[in-house]
Amino acid sequence: MKKSLLGTAVILSLVAISCNKSDSLLVQRQKNLADNDYKFSSMMDTRVQNFQTKLPDYLVTMGLGQSNIDNEKASVGRVIFYDKNLSKDGEISCASCHIQNKAFADGWDFSPGVDGHVTSRNSMALTNVASFASHYTEIEGRTPALLWDGRADDIFGQAPLAFTNPHEMGLTLTELHKKAKIQSYYSYFMERIYGDSDVSQERFLECLQEFVRAMGGASSKLDRALDKVNGDLFGQYAETVPVYALRDSIVDYYYGTITITVKDSVGIDTLLRPLLNFSESELRGRTLFAQNCTKCHSPIRPLQKEFFACNGLETNYSDPGLGGVTGLQSDMGVFKSPSLRNIAVTAPYMHDGRFRDLGEVLDFYSTGIQAHPNLHPLLLDEEGNPRRMNFSFQDKIDLIAFLRTMTSYDILHDARFSNPFY
Repeated sequence: MKKSLLGTAVILSLVAISCNKSDSLLVQRQKNLADNDYKFSSMMDTRVQNFQTKLPDYLVTMGLGQSNIDNEKASVGRVIFYDKNLSKDGEISCASCHIQNKAFADGWDFSPGVDGHVTSRNSMALTNVASFASHYTEIEGRTPALLWDGRADDIFGQAPLAFTNPHEMGLTLTELHKKAKIQSYYSYFMERIYGDSDVSQERFLECLQEFVRAMGGASSKLDRALDKVNGDLFGQYAETVPVYALRDSIVDYYYGTITITVKDSVGIDTLLRPLLNFSESELRGRTLFAQNCTKCHSPIRPLQKEFFACNGLETNYSDPGLGGVTGLQSDMGVFKSPSLRNIAVTAPYMHDGRFRDLGEVLDFYSTGIQAHPNLHPLLLDEEGNPRRMNFSFQDKIDLIAFLRTMTSYDILHDARFSNPFY
């Protein structure tokens, strides 16, 4: 009996020691994290931000889904995005080519890189529908590729291309890993998120991807107009209208030239102009855009028909575009058709930044499309020649007025996406 009691006492003592040791380690880890948080908070904003964004109802109706964002990883990704220590010369970060108040484009035709180099293509804006994540979710079996030539499927695949490009950030992946480990705050961040201080490449890219996925804005004038009706152009009849009809009514409004019938024939503009607060110029521009541009540049991504096209900038492209990746003659001169979200603040335009403003872009599409073997069929007339859209001076004013309705000003100044370093 005494032996039994003694054995029980020993076991309980060992359990108590083990628990005390475990508790002690937990307390010590929490203390270390708190100490490091205090230490690094003098250098940067170390707080975990809430990056969740509600997708507008009309985009949900159209079939888009908002991916959940990991706030802790995205908050660390924000630091990575702005950290110039992660380049060869300590002068370039992701944010050098993707500036917040330019919708994460940068205003240059070709962007400055390490050691005085410049990039070979214009930096694309990173803001899309309501977030980068929702824009790049699969819709009807289609997922838009990244970069002008479609080399990457996601940020996890794209980011290493920027870090290792000798004209951008100029590192090898091994050098990137070493530079990240030297910055002691990354060990702290990894421990805070993952429970240990390993600064692995996979974790690093995971965090960066989460931050970029959160970028976006859906508070533009166009978004507010569409969300106000959420596809319900039928008013009191909404309860009897099936979901597919609601979806189609968004298309009806967006294209702006279709007449719907609710008891009597009601023109969409007549029904909605007072409600949506669009000017006459914006409404005319919307119709022109729907007739000429939307199949390659829809601000409502499920309505976009083409994600890559040769638009006839040249008869002989010096940059092969997609053809440089696939090696196919049919892909030469083919480039991504980018989202036009926030297009009014992302000049210059095209893969080489050749057009300084939207007026020059419209001049080109009006009379400047060049003959090319791979010119997209949408840009050919009935006789197989380059199409001439022949926009009038007023047409161009109206189109630019409509394009400006796609600007979401909140993302340009949202503190969650700002530089965390002081």
